Amino acid sequence: MNLKTLSNERLLSETKLIVSQERELLISVLRHLQEIERRKLFLELGFPSLWAYCTLELKYSEASAYRRIQAMRALRDLPVLQAKLESGSLSLTNIAKAQSVFRKFSKKQNNIISPFYSGVELSENDKLTESDKFGENETSRHGDHNLACAKLKVFAALENKSQKEADIVLASHFGEEILHKESIRQVSTHEVVVKLTLSSGLLQKIERVKNLFSHQNSTLTTAQAIELMTNFVLDKKDLSLTSEKRQRAYTESLRISSKYGLLLPQRRLSHDNKVARAPSEMSQTQKLMANNAKSAVPAAVKRAVWRKAEGSCQYVSSSTGRRCGGQHKLEIEHIQPRAFGGTNDESNLKLFCRAHNVQAARDATLMG
Repeated sequence: MNLKTLSNERLLSETKLIVSQERELLISVLRHLQEIERRKLFLELGFPSLWAYCTLELKYSEASAYRRIQAMRALRDLPVLQAKLESGSLSLTNIAKAQSVFRKFSKKQNNIISPFYSGVELSENDKLTESDKFGENETSRHGDHNLACAKLKVFAALENKSQKEADIVLASHFGEEILHKESIRQVSTHEVVVKLTLSSGLLQKIERVKNLFSHQNSTLTTAQAIELMTNFVLDKKDLSLTSEKRQRAYTESLRISSKYGLLLPQRRLSHDNKVARAPSEMSQTQKLMANNAKSAVPAAVKRAVWRKAEGSCQYVSSSTGRRCGGQHKLEIEHIQPRAFGGTNDESNLKLFCRAHNVQAARDATLMG
């Protein structure tokens, strides 16, 4: 169809129709994502999260995937929002933004948004039964009709609002600091600009680090302090580093310290000798800790497992052959459980992300 030949009236009416169809397709996508998350199908395909599935498999951008996942969860909890999304009174962006704020606020406060429930006035259209209006997940998880109504109040205040206007509404309910989000912008091959919000306590800790080195370098920047701290933590905690790589990492720390005009203390290559206590001198708690230590995977074996896995989840999808490769919440687990005769040998250990570890345990329970 040659759009140039259409009359003004037909062009406008068809555009409006297509936009309406686009919203219907969007809701269909959200429903499909909801069911994929419920079945945990992304785990079977070798993805550590629904977000990874959306970005890597469905080719959404990071921001687009995030908005759709947040909106999907909002519609799952409050199905009444679907009609508002279909009509266009609530945008995908504002629904996702509110859902994200609910999630952040619930982590900060035990009583998520009940302070904002007082004086809730819902339209007659909103006064439906709980089974019609609220998702099964919402009522079963919180068991609080007031909580769902408070969320609806916030969503009602976001109707027909621009993104900036929505920010003002959310800030008035939850405080401006809840809207601050991290952002990363690449400015050169080797540099990025990071925007994030720090608690006053964390900022004080960073300033304390800078003060500790101030006699060596009084102009140490926050970025330089963070670099020193991250190198220190990686040297101590990254089990995938071999002794050679660990030594190189420490050498790199020394190089950075020298560049900033700092002196680091000499690294101790071995742990301090500890005097062993006789069993008769141990308390019950100490004996229990000693027994647990005997059954724990030795540190050297843990490092070997991490190096073999290259510090990432080893799960491989049986249907696609895709390896998860996630690096979040990694756990070393036994292939053959200790309770069934499994050992702490490297060959009996695997490195899985928590999501795939839980999935594997669930599958083993079903098969057993």
